[in-house]
Amino acid sequence: MPASTETSIFRRFIAAVEPWYQWGPAGISSVRDEIDGDGWQFSIDWFGLHLMIIVGRTPKVVQS
Repeated sequence: MPASTETSIFRRFIAAVEPWYQWGPAGISSVRDEIDGDGWQFSIDWFGLHLMIIVGRTPKVVQS
């Protein structure tokens, strides 16, 4: 089989498999101070691999 045919088959296969993805707001919890905050999340699931990234911050705890 010529290399161009193999490449064409591979490209059609990859184009047919569409990854699942999601993004949007997410809740963030601080483990140390037991306080909640707002954040942003992005996740992608493709070929059984799941990657999720969450970014956010929590308010500082006021010490009195």
